[in-house]
Amino acid sequence: MSGRGGRGGDRGGRGGGGYRGGRGGGGDRGGRGGYSDRGRGGGGGYSDRGRGGGGGRGGGGFAPRAIQDPNDKIFRSNLQSGMRQHGSAINSAVQAALTKPGRPSVGVPKAPSGPSKCMVPLGKLVPGMKVISNIYRMKVQEACVYQNAVHFSECYSDNMEKLTEIDLNSTSDIPFNRLVMEAVSEKEKDFPLFVYDGRSTLYSLAKLPAEGVTTVVDHPNKRPGVCFLKIQINPTGKYMSFPLKMDSPLEPSEDSSAMDVIMRAPMLELARRNKWIVSNATLLSPEWTDQRHIGGGYFALYGITSTVRICLAGECINVDAVVAASPQPGPVLNYLQRATNCRSLDELARGLADGRSPVFRMADESIKGIQFGTEHLGYSRKYKAKGLSTKSAADHTFDWEQPNGETKKISTAQYFKEAYKVVLKQSRLPCIVVGSKAKPILIPIEMCSIPQGQVRRALNPDQTASVLVHAAVPAAMRYQRIADNVKLLADEVNKNNAMCKKLGLTIAPAPVVCEKSAGILPSPTLQFGGNRGNVTVVSLQKRHKVRLFLQDKQGVIANTIPGVVVDGDITRPGMDNFFLNSHVALQGTAKSTHVAVLHDEIGISSETMRLLAYYECYAFQRSTTSISHAASARLAHLAAFRGQVLRSAGASASDIKNLGPGLNPLFFL
Repeated sequence: MSGRGGRGGDRGGRGGGGYRGGRGGGGDRGGRGGYSDRGRGGGGGYSDRGRGGGGGRGGGGFAPRAIQDPNDKIFRSNLQSGMRQHGSAINSAVQAALTKPGRPSVGVPKAPSGPSKCMVPLGKLVPGMKVISNIYRMKVQEACVYQNAVHFSECYSDNMEKLTEIDLNSTSDIPFNRLVMEAVSEKEKDFPLFVYDGRSTLYSLAKLPAEGVTTVVDHPNKRPGVCFLKIQINPTGKYMSFPLKMDSPLEPSEDSSAMDVIMRAPMLELARRNKWIVSNATLLSPEWTDQRHIGGGYFALYGITSTVRICLAGECINVDAVVAASPQPGPVLNYLQRATNCRSLDELARGLADGRSPVFRMADESIKGIQFGTEHLGYSRKYKAKGLSTKSAADHTFDWEQPNGETKKISTAQYFKEAYKVVLKQSRLPCIVVGSKAKPILIPIEMCSIPQGQVRRALNPDQTASVLVHAAVPAAMRYQRIADNVKLLADEVNKNNAMCKKLGLTIAPAPVVCEKSAGILPSPTLQFGGNRGNVTVVSLQKRHKVRLFLQDKQGVIANTIPGVVVDGDITRPGMDNFFLNSHVALQGTAKSTHVAVLHDEIGISSETMRLLAYYECYAFQRSTTSISHAASARLAHLAAFRGQVLRSAGASASDIKNLGPGLNPLFFL
């Protein structure tokens, strides 16, 4: 449906809304394009005498308005900011509107004390069948844990001179923070039993002193004995009590958040014992086989994720099977070989030696954001890759400051030989770039290895499709994966974890079975008259010459406004038909739609037909206002236009029919 834009008035107006940019109106400025890349320039305006000058060039077109993604970070941030500023005012206004005289008050419903009651009568399940969930009951005795705030800061040398006041909890990752707190637990033997969320909150069984606790440990990623971490743990004055209670069905309580953190402790112990991967509340079992490779050097890992929730059955833990992507631990060269689809390391080396080759570009894109470690400093240190250098280790040079204060021009390969006694075997390969743009650091690629535990969340379309293949398993297989992992988790919680033992926390190895609260809704019954459905056929016509105008009391003529309907005088005799104007004309004269009821078996009244035709004009997905005719007719027109394009390309009717099941029903939008 390619439409031409409407004409403007005295100045260049906006182009019409067809698929092609409309032509702008007359005047000194060109009109704006429609749904296309560019609109055409507006025609010359007409004055009292003569023809006006040519219009300017049309403005850029625009695409149909996209639906906002609720998971978009910017959208969620703006929404949360707006609710913090105006949330109370909005809530008060809504409550005031809903509690007017004659209108019942509306609020958050309270959780029922017993089983929920359904208004619709439920059918019975087939004898012997059950509805099984992936929710497992928990039991915990009456107890409480105390909340504490954790703060890290870097210290240097023996005098503990602070290098920075940056809160490392907000800049470092969760595995690093947990590694630090493990060191604190090993050093401070008298410290009360605690669990840590990996950021800035710690829950302890015993109340800490009001002044808090301060301790110092070696920095895990820097030279030991030289760089330290100072950990300050201060009580917040809050405590979380168990068993859990539901304060609000819509908002999780702080007690539930604390229980989530407590449940991660046995998952960490389970992962450490079995050398598994933990990512937040997800537990993954590493298996590096060719069947698990999803492309780009990443593998699909199976595991579980859990969250604590309060149900009518009591305190429960919801466990589900997940599939995540992770690079295989080992030398970075092996990772890049898989990421670039090279058959051997020699082929990879030849590709990396040429900075303009496709292999180099693929490797540079694949290494960005990857965490890797080195051992050449005499201790383990981790970095995050920024990309690959354009020069090799043998060609890249820099000024090396000598102990006597002089500088020496030296290559990266020669520097590693003199400073660390390491002779590079692949000095013609590029280096991995770390550090900042102002002060980049280059590390030879053969000195780097990828540690276990990285989980990639942003995947390309091919990797996402491969992960979905691994995740789309039959229900029986998914249930078995969950049950096997829950059995291991339950044994860890019920028998081994010290924190869970102190709290009397246990997990039932069997899931919750819904017997009395589950049923089958009755199937819908379709009623037909005379073994066939009633049909009403309505025609909408825009290709006519009839124009409608409004005249006010002063005799001024203007366009019709939305909602104007004419069903007599100028309509056709012998049938129910009317002219309807449902939109605001942006420029030019509004063209009303001629609506005619050709065949009516349903028996829709004339008033209902007019309201239906008008109200549908507000239901078109591409527009936030009403359009000139019913949305269902516009959708049918778009679908027919798409079919016309397919037929003109040589597709048969059977080909078009076979396309249908694989497409979104509204793909033509």
